Amino acid sequence: MNTFKFDCTDDELRDAVVAWSELLSQEKYGEALGMFLHTSESFGFEWTPSNLEDWIANYGCARIDYDCGEYHKVTSLFEQPLSEKFIRKAIKIDRENLYGLNPKEYAGMVHYNDIPLDGEPSDLTARFHIKKISEDTLTLEFLDVHVM
Repeated sequence: MNTFKFDCTDDELRDAVVAWSELLSQEKYGEALGMFLHTSESFGFEWTPSNLEDWIANYGCARIDYDCGEYHKVTSLFEQPLSEKFIRKAIKIDRENLYGLNPKEYAGMVHYNDIPLDGEPSDLTARFHIKKISEDTLTLEFLDVHVM
């Protein structure tokens, strides 16, 4: 599990999400899930590599619930035109708004919008909590991928 100092920069968190996305583009779903904590709070099931692949491939929902009839794959952020600008726009770090999270346990959220699928930006979004794991250490907690 990747950890960060409590006073890490937004760029350090953003770089970790980029690394997570690059693992997905290589279809390394287990390694991507292993980077951070993950929760089933949003959907009531455990995130596994196959669940994550299914949700991405089916454009943000489980195929068992709705089959879009297609199979999508994450593509590298670095294949996007003006990739650095794209990354800064797509991966938003918010340490000010906790959206009801307990401030003793959390220090913000990360939204990764426009996840590139099949070479193009999509409506798929990944959400992460910035979770405190000690007085001076943070990690990210993967919540879900969904269509915005």
